[in-house]
Amino acid sequence: MRVTKSQLISETIDEVCEHSQKKVKRLFFTEYLDIFLAKVFEKISLGNEVFLRGFGAFSIREMKERSVILKGKRLLLPKKKKIYFRPSVVLKSRINAEDKV
Repeated sequence: MRVTKSQLISETIDEVCEHSQKKVKRLFFTEYLDIFLAKVFEKISLGNEVFLRGFGAFSIREMKERSVILKGKRLLLPKKKKIYFRPSVVLKSRINAEDKV
């Protein structure tokens, strides 16, 4: 199931805020999350590893130039960068614990 940013914000606001404050808090949380994600994207694009304790780490890995054979023709794939996510031990254990329930 896909969860959107809007759904995450709504669930967070429901847990944190009283009913009268929800509209104001929605704007604040949306702006906060946008700024947070922009900073994460910026740091990753600069080649830094972004570590979120209890969640995992995002980093960039360089893929080497390689050749593949497709329909009898040899193609040369250029080197490129890929984003890599390494989940934390906490996240792994939570996911595995949910499978057992």
